[in-house]
Amino acid sequence: MPSEPHSPASAPPAPPPRYTQRRRRVRRWARIGWRVGIGAAAVLVLLVAAGWGTYAFLHSDRFLITDVAVSGVLRTPADAVQRLTRPARGQNLWAFDTHDLRARLAALPWVAAARVARRMPDTLAVTFTERVPALVISTVDGLLGVSAEGCAFPEPASVAAQDRAPRVYGTFSISYAAGRPVTTPQVQACLRAADALRHAQLPVAELRVDGENLTVLLESGTMLAFGRATELEAKAVRARVTLDELHHRGEAAQLVDLRFPDAAAWTPRAAPPR
Repeated sequence: MPSEPHSPASAPPAPPPRYTQRRRRVRRWARIGWRVGIGAAAVLVLLVAAGWGTYAFLHSDRFLITDVAVSGVLRTPADAVQRLTRPARGQNLWAFDTHDLRARLAALPWVAAARVARRMPDTLAVTFTERVPALVISTVDGLLGVSAEGCAFPEPASVAAQDRAPRVYGTFSISYAAGRPVTTPQVQACLRAADALRHAQLPVAELRVDGENLTVLLESGTMLAFGRATELEAKAVRARVTLDELHHRGEAAQLVDLRFPDAAAWTPRAAPPR
């Protein structure tokens, strides 16, 4: 006999919509939980690896400092540099405090700036930028360099021979402390005169102080008689104008006297013998 068709009334009832939605939410949060757990585990592994790596860098004998490479030193005494850099040897390259060493080196008198860098695997590189003297003064104790800021530093004779800083000569006493400003009036006058002539594009070779009189020898061989160290900027401009006028006329001056307020007097340079 043929079987009777299945009645729709006997099919299992469909779950309520709220149950279906809740089941979907549970599955979704389960997937999110797995992802978060895997991500957290990966981060933990990375942190542990970074911690072990840092520990290895900071404690490995491979990175012990065995060499300090120094460059840019001309005037700074070598023993002063060695005294400050010697404690770095034998320390870990990555654990060593380079900022403290840089501050100590920058405090040396001739040093304007210092840079300390690490070089793998065992070297500290120290680079100096030294002050450049604006003047070099000949004293009974030797040569004295004076920076543009007016601070004095003993100048090694071997370095001063290579310098093109103007030399200062004169019969005046000077007291100074290395790295401190020089308050001697004659030195301050020479600094102002050299600066004024530099702005006037007149390179200076020597400055001579005799009492209250200041005389300047230019690199061109012309002497400038400033007289008293007053109105130095105006006198430098008059010197520039006078020398330009003589140059346009094809003449040269042996001496330009700037002691007169209105116009400069000048002495012609003698023609070379034939």
